[in-house]
Amino acid sequence: MKKSAKNRIIIWSIVSVVLVTVLVWSIFAVSFYQDSVNLQFFDSKISLSNFDDFQAGNADFDAEDVSSIEANWISGKVEILYSDTDKITITDSSTDSDDIMYWNLDNSGNLEIYANEFEFRLISFGNNDSPKNLTITVPKDKHFSDFDINSASADIYADGINANEIDIDTVSGTTEIKELKCSYANLNNASGDINILCTQVNEFDIDTISGNVSISGNYDDLYVSSVSGKVTADAENENVQIGVETVSGEIEVGLNKDFSGFIAEYDKVSGNFESDFVGTSHDDSFVYGNASASFNFDTVSGNIRIVKK
Repeated sequence: MKKSAKNRIIIWSIVSVVLVTVLVWSIFAVSFYQDSVNLQFFDSKISLSNFDDFQAGNADFDAEDVSSIEANWISGKVEILYSDTDKITITDSSTDSDDIMYWNLDNSGNLEIYANEFEFRLISFGNNDSPKNLTITVPKDKHFSDFDINSASADIYADGINANEIDIDTVSGTTEIKELKCSYANLNNASGDINILCTQVNEFDIDTISGNVSISGNYDDLYVSSVSGKVTADAENENVQIGVETVSGEIEVGLNKDFSGFIAEYDKVSGNFESDFVGTSHDDSFVYGNASASFNFDTVSGNIRIVKK
């Protein structure tokens, strides 16, 4: 077995243990240190000091007044839907006054949303976190500077997101986005599946443990790190760059039958490399056509396939 492959097995095993440990520690830490104003479950700048700035319940805003959105939602579902108006609306499916969402639109145009007061104040991890739905409706041509979603187990669905940057962090919820358009997309998901259809994305950075990843459409640069989930990447861009690291997950890249060319370099131990395109193999590399696209695969036991769509 190659030394690098052995190292990856050790590293990924350690990472898995560390992630579980951190999650368990976070659950107990949030409950134990409930009086600390600096402890935060979500990656935001909220503290108890600005609680009075927040309002409760459903709301709508002029689209031009909102430049970025940060949604923090423990469980249930987060939907981003297109609307035919010039308004952005946020709707909480809960009618329980003790479980209603809290939000704040600051002077810079950043809209922050929390599922309820308990999650906002971080009084405890387990209070009032029953599944419920958040619906965000936006005009189809609305462009955001940032669009962030933080969740534990909520499923995330979007008709489309148009932003400079998007950041989605979940533990087990499924993420499905159509018509994604952004310069940079960062997605982290432990066990939930990720399905993205791109209109135009410059750069992807995706990390998952056991969730499957499926990316298709027009994008320039894709990097995926996975332990055991299957990675499927259908590419349209003739100059696309794709990098995938897995331990045991399968890797499949789909290209149009008239794709002009690519070079694939791979480091594997027991997995197979297969290509529907007829090219030239040399050591751990494969060249087809003009080699305009670049693929780099690093796996221990996952199979690698490049297929004609």
